[in-house]
Amino acid sequence: MNVVAEMLLTDPAPAAIWATLILLTFPALLMLGSPEAMRHPGRTLRDLLTALRSARLFAGKTLPSPYASTPVPSAHNGSTRHLPTRSSSAGDVSSQHASSQHASSQHASSQHASSQYASSQYVSEVRVAAERAAVAAQRWQELWEQAEATVNAAYESWLDADARLRKAMVAARWGTPWSAPTCEEYAARERFLHRAVAVACDRGDLPAAALADALAGRNGWDARLHPVDQELVITKATVTYRRHCYDTAAAAELTARHDADLAHRAAGSLAREALAAPFTTVPSPATPAPGRRPMVVPA
Repeated sequence: MNVVAEMLLTDPAPAAIWATLILLTFPALLMLGSPEAMRHPGRTLRDLLTALRSARLFAGKTLPSPYASTPVPSAHNGSTRHLPTRSSSAGDVSSQHASSQHASSQHASSQHASSQYASSQYVSEVRVAAERAAVAAQRWQELWEQAEATVNAAYESWLDADARLRKAMVAARWGTPWSAPTCEEYAARERFLHRAVAVACDRGDLPAAALADALAGRNGWDARLHPVDQELVITKATVTYRRHCYDTAAAAELTARHDADLAHRAAGSLAREALAAPFTTVPSPATPAPGRRPMVVPA
């Protein structure tokens, strides 16, 4: 046995001192291993002591069981056995029932408020829609009236062109006067044709493309004809063009009348709905009651 062992056996005071010093070195090691602990040593010691106390208190506590043990005598050997019973009391049941009733009343009041809001919103939306439909119907009515006026004007122009054609055909029966076929004569006829077609285009009796055709001498325009024959050709082309304009205007008038009729029907329907909207009950959006989950239907 060496000297150290003999000293520890004969005098335990040095051993206790060494053990105390070793225990005290652990906090110092912890502090040296953490820079944050070196900055705040006092806070680190307090946290360490608090953690030790919490661990000791947690180790000494016992968690309560949700079920209480109730002794029940056994029918075989006379001994007792323990059955678990609920720890909830009648007060808990009544409080749960009261809370469910309160939630149901809140749900009903919210449903009523949402239904009133939906009804007022429905009334305002229908009123605005009826007003806009009335304005749109008035605009379609104006378009129909304009189309009808265009049809009447096109019909009158067609009748005037037809009357001029009849006069030109009567005049053409007398024949054309003779003239010498000279270059000056053909140049004059060409100038007359171009001038007459331009005037007809400006008047609206012919389309703009007719002037280009007359200048190019295509699509039936012949500058070599006598001015009387040229007038007859121009009048026939005018009647054809006026008839085409009338047919186009008549088709547009039918479409405008159909659209105006639909607009008036829609406006009338919305107006009647706006009058009946304050007396219509609008259901609120369906919301699940409290405590109930919506049913999921498989696809």
